[in-house]
Amino acid sequence: MKIGIIAAYFYPAGAEGYPERMAEILKNENHDVDVITTNIDPNGRLIKNDSYKGIKVNRQRTYLHYGEFATVWFPKVKYYDVIHCCGGYRHLHTFYTYLMKGKSKFIISPFFPEHQRDRLLHKFFIPIMDRTIGKYLLRHADYCLAETEKEKNWLKKFGVKKIFIIPNPIPISYFKNGDGMRFRDKFNIKGKMVFCLGAHVPIKNFEEIIKVIPNIDATFVIGGEETEYTNKCKRLAESLGINNKIKWVGYLDDENKLDAYSASNLFVLTSKRESLGTVLIEAMAQEKPVLASNTGGMSEVVPDKLCLYQPGNLRELGNKINMFLTNRALAKNIGKKGANKARRYSIKNVAKKYISVIKSIK
Repeated sequence: MKIGIIAAYFYPAGAEGYPERMAEILKNENHDVDVITTNIDPNGRLIKNDSYKGIKVNRQRTYLHYGEFATVWFPKVKYYDVIHCCGGYRHLHTFYTYLMKGKSKFIISPFFPEHQRDRLLHKFFIPIMDRTIGKYLLRHADYCLAETEKEKNWLKKFGVKKIFIIPNPIPISYFKNGDGMRFRDKFNIKGKMVFCLGAHVPIKNFEEIIKVIPNIDATFVIGGEETEYTNKCKRLAESLGINNKIKWVGYLDDENKLDAYSASNLFVLTSKRESLGTVLIEAMAQEKPVLASNTGGMSEVVPDKLCLYQPGNLRELGNKINMFLTNRALAKNIGKKGANKARRYSIKNVAKKYISVIKSIK
């Protein structure tokens, strides 16, 4: 089949994870697959590459960039047997793609979006978009792909009928042990280590974990390419006098990321919203205990209810971090449970489900 994947962004590290993995699955099944995306990254910087890991990338002009998730661009799509839009069910580029799809079958992965909106503009426009463009697209797509049961139930509220659960998978290589000592030596880390990783954007909510660091005896490692939001977080850390307890390690490739997971005693994800929380699964695959905010789909990913805290509850967050760092038996048990659960999300297992959906399209 000729298959086009529409992605708001597609760049090394970050939001491209889901479309990249879907494209990889299709490519391995010998489908003719293109990724159609913007010519910028979430920070508005131009990207010129026309392929990534052997995947064809068609980058197109962006007319307006506003924030990490808001872009205005109009995908030019040729004929495809299937068009799969990854994310952005309420975005103009997704609606435009649907209007221009011709006889192509249309699949959408909306990504569970419910979380607290801080910006007044978002609070005003998002409910309007949900009741108009978003609702229309979800109801008229040939298939909707949810990442969790929670997202599937949310889609049913829109009247969506054909829903399949296809989570973002992780590569088989992520189940191989990283070299934790190599990472610790590289960044001179002694004692207990808490690892955080994600795109440096406000939705990742690094401020929440920074605020509890003064009460925890550990080194906190925060990975991800630095942005203006990073500077805001660093200013907060400086005001609290904890700069010496944080390592900002920047972008980590696959090898260094696995080493970081392996080196850590605990992985923490404080996001305001995650449709799934793929980094949790990556850490779980390394048999590490994880702790996440109880939002979006993360409650279905973590191996135990102990691994959740209520967003904004700094006392609970700090207490649970200390609990995992001081109770080695508990941390080991949660780590093993997480490793077993992570296997459900291997690319091998998810590929079977995704390909079965593609084959069912007529």
